[in-house]
Amino acid sequence: MAGYFNDVHCHLFNFEDVPFYATLRRKVKPIDTLGMLAASLGIVNVERFRKFIMFFELPVQANLTAFLAELREAAPGKNLLLTPLVMDFFDINPEAKPVHLQVEHLREGIAKCTTLSPGDRVLPFLGYDLRRLRSGSLDDFFRYWESSGGVSSVEKRSSPEALANGDVIGIKLYPPIGFNPDPSRERHAEIRKRYCDFYLWCIERRIPLTVHCQHSSYSMHSANRIRYYTHPLNWQKLLGRPGFGSLSINFAHAGGWEDMAEWQGTLKPGVSGGEAAKPESMPGSWSKVVVSLLKKYPNTYADLSAFNFASRSARNALKKLLERDERDQSGGYRLRKKLLWGSDIPMAIPAKACKQKGVSAYRHLYGRFAETILGCSIERPEEALLDMTATNPETFLFPSAQP
Repeated sequence: MAGYFNDVHCHLFNFEDVPFYATLRRKVKPIDTLGMLAASLGIVNVERFRKFIMFFELPVQANLTAFLAELREAAPGKNLLLTPLVMDFFDINPEAKPVHLQVEHLREGIAKCTTLSPGDRVLPFLGYDLRRLRSGSLDDFFRYWESSGGVSSVEKRSSPEALANGDVIGIKLYPPIGFNPDPSRERHAEIRKRYCDFYLWCIERRIPLTVHCQHSSYSMHSANRIRYYTHPLNWQKLLGRPGFGSLSINFAHAGGWEDMAEWQGTLKPGVSGGEAAKPESMPGSWSKVVVSLLKKYPNTYADLSAFNFASRSARNALKKLLERDERDQSGGYRLRKKLLWGSDIPMAIPAKACKQKGVSAYRHLYGRFAETILGCSIERPEEALLDMTATNPETFLFPSAQP
């Protein structure tokens, strides 16, 4: 397998895909158009968000071209591997573009991109709302997977060289949209079985899952409901079932940087973290639960997308976590072998970690991440950085690289 620089968490959707009207209708009062846009995205200073807004106005191929150029600045001389995540927005707006059409739109944009080098790969993840299993069979999902370009063959998915740009290799689950991924939460035995069969198929075919896992989420539900759907304890229950512990899963956002900083004792006074906001019905820190799953199960990973690398509290928390883990003699997998680089572009574009004059947003964001890892007091930090951007992602994504 050729060496790649991997970004496992990014998006290439635009206003053709995002249910923008539904967001406006349910979140803001009728005001002027620009004000509606700003209010729906929580934007006060519109100029500050200009690049972010323009990303959604541009066609996929234009954004991919610009994205590749920034990646080449951050990782010169490397083949690039991106896994853009498609979202299933059905619960927010039933009239939204069906997910298979979103994937078709994305794949068309990838095909039109003329700046992909022969060694680059753009391999999407298909968005899926598990509640679709309540009214449809697993066969319906299989048809949906295949019609969207999903590659089921373990042999074909053994390496990126065996795949073509636009091939769908994984599944994106976004519980905050309104579902709990734990089968035991379903009332009816038949639905619980469909959930379990879905996960067992993913295990059999070694299909990787990327799942949103932080209390801060885009959703139409209340904060308590979001936490109920999204808490990593739900995944702890699933992985603890006999036969489910080998599921390949990436806990996107690693529980959230605020929660990690609170757990590691680096959060600034007066800043509310994830732990302080959680309901008593779900005890335990999000990041602590995620880390326990990473250390226990072989195919579990966590990406650091949406991590606030502009915050000293956040950077110090990550350093402290890795340093403590290296000293830990209690056993389990090492975290340096379980963390993945992901940018969350375009969602990260307005972040402070993407702002520096004369430097591209991506290069600056990645630079902050790289400085954090290289600044850790651990053995061979440069090797840990390579693990998180190359070895670990490829182990997660491709069956032949799995332990």
